[in-house]
Amino acid sequence: FYNRRPVELAREARAAAADRPVWIAGSVSSMCAGIALEHKPGLDEAHASYCRQAEILADAGVDFLMLEMMMDHDYAVAAAQAFLLAFNAQDHAALAASLNYPHVRLAVGKFVTYDSAEAFLVRCKVNKAQLEAEGWHHTNTNVIEIIQSGPDKVHLRLEIDRCHEDDTVYNKFDTLWIATRQDGHWGIQFRSSYLR
Repeated sequence: FYNRRPVELAREARAAAADRPVWIAGSVSSMCAGIALEHKPGLDEAHASYCRQAEILADAGVDFLMLEMMMDHDYAVAAAQAFLLAFNAQDHAALAASLNYPHVRLAVGKFVTYDSAEAFLVRCKVNKAQLEAEGWHHTNTNVIEIIQSGPDKVHLRLEIDRCHEDDTVYNKFDTLWIATRQDGHWGIQFRSSYLR
């Protein structure tokens, strides 16, 4: 109720009054009003909660998801795992919102820079066609590990499987992501993958 109803109200208000494009964000936060820090859930419980909340917000009709108040790097990683749902659903707006810009990607020997979310969204359409052509159905992330961290930057090591519909792995690769905090927003700003 507390996730679905606000989205319903926002969609009703947009339909009734918006005279221009309006995007509705779904908020996912590691902070709860009035909760003592010693009572925070464990990472497994937090991850399950983030994923469930992301599913509920997406089903309710948000246009993108926003991570807020992610002050604990471990909880930011758990929340980032929920964004894999956006990739697997090919929710491009949510993927764009998970990045910081300019965003840089290094794969198959080439650097590509996206200066804005709009530029990244254009590329998403090309990527979707490529994924379909290779028989991609979903991605499994086997490892997300913090290897270095500071107050405004975190280096993450990931092990990723691209899978067909029957869950067979057809491409397994390692990748390094650098998450940065810009104006209070944690997002991935650099990805270097051994994608083959």
